[in-house]
Amino acid sequence: MSWNVECRMWNVVFFKKLILIAQFTGVGMNCEVSVGRGLTFWVFVVESWSMSHALDTSSQSCFESPDTGLGLAWQLALEEYPAFGDLSVREDEASDRSYFSADDLEIVLATDHRMSERTVAAAAELLGLAVEEITPEIFRVYVFAHELGHAHHYFEEHHHLSNGAKVHHGKRLEEITTLPVPRIRPSILRERVEFFYDIHRSRLYWLNITLEALPDAQTAAYRNLPTERYADQFAADFMLRHGLVSAS
Repeated sequence: MSWNVECRMWNVVFFKKLILIAQFTGVGMNCEVSVGRGLTFWVFVVESWSMSHALDTSSQSCFESPDTGLGLAWQLALEEYPAFGDLSVREDEASDRSYFSADDLEIVLATDHRMSERTVAAAAELLGLAVEEITPEIFRVYVFAHELGHAHHYFEEHHHLSNGAKVHHGKRLEEITTLPVPRIRPSILRERVEFFYDIHRSRLYWLNITLEALPDAQTAAYRNLPTERYADQFAADFMLRHGLVSAS
């Protein structure tokens, strides 16, 4: 699903605010700016809609057999954390990222999760492995365990509240607003670095972040968010505790 939208706006501030709705758990936005006073942009995929409704592209089979790394990890997680029994898990070919949804109590694992050098290096450090020891299967289990970490944090902090999902989203929004480019995932920023740099030039000037340094600065700040550190540490502790660093 995608929308092709053309808008003509004279208020650049309004346009900047529109860009900022590209949140981690909400709308995925990719933009192109045309020449002249008219602004043409394309909004690709409302992620919260497409991911929860693209059931024809999803599968639970990889979690059903304990003979697979993911299946064993899921079985062990259910045994150790009874609250996870309320979770549904699935793999989705259409999703470009893995995520935990507090609204749906669901973890979706991207079928082809990109193994970026930075993420692999971070996983290797936490797991006490050399980078070359991080196989695709170990990485998939790590990504899944990371999302379990987000789910665990939600169950521990917010699930008991009547508006737990709303509070969870609010706390997350507070965090991602602190990023050098607020509310934009590093993977989205890397696709349009100059575009986002121009929009946030004044803020980035005061943060002493140059155009060249922006991608790495955004990634480092994102990885250092409290909820991301929590999920990373949960994943590492869980995998090491259960001997999943040799998943095959």
